[in-house]
Amino acid sequence: MKILIGGIVGGLVLFAWSAVSWMVLPWHNNTFRTFTHEQSVEAILTADAPTAGIYILKNKPSAFLVFNPQGYGPMKFKLMYDLLFDMLSAALVSYIVLRLKKSNYFSRLIVILVFALAVGILWHLSNWNWWGFSASFTLIGIADLIIGWFLAGLVLAKIASDS
Repeated sequence: MKILIGGIVGGLVLFAWSAVSWMVLPWHNNTFRTFTHEQSVEAILTADAPTAGIYILKNKPSAFLVFNPQGYGPMKFKLMYDLLFDMLSAALVSYIVLRLKKSNYFSRLIVILVFALAVGILWHLSNWNWWGFSASFTLIGIADLIIGWFLAGLVLAKIASDS
C-alpha cells in the first residue's frame, strides 16, 4: 500500500516540479537554439525525413535530431503520460526506500538523491558525451532531476518512515 501511496504522491510532486521547471523557470528554454532559416530547415526535413524518428548526421557538421512530421500531438496526452511515468518512477523508488532496514528519514532521502544523481549521470552525461548535448542543457537536466527528486524524496522518505 505504501508503494502505491508513494507512487501517487511522489509522482504528483515530480509532476508539479516539472511544470514549474519547464513552464515557469526560464532555464530549460535558455538551452535551446533556433535555426536561422527555420522554414528552409523545415522544408528540407519534411522532404528528406518522411517518417518520424531519430536522425543523425555523423560527419561534420554532426546532429542528433528527433523529428516528427506530424508535430507533437495533443498536449493533454503528453501530460497524462508524463504524470503516469512520474507515478511509476516514484512507486519504484518507494519500493527501494521501503526495503532499507533500520534507516532514518535523512538516510532514505540521501538514497533518493543518490538515485537521482545516478540517473542524471547515466542519462544526461551519456548524451553529452555521445551526442554533443550542450553543457548547459546537461547540467540543467541533472539539476532538474536532483531538485525534483529532492522534493519527491521529502515525501517518499516520510511515507517510508510511517510504519
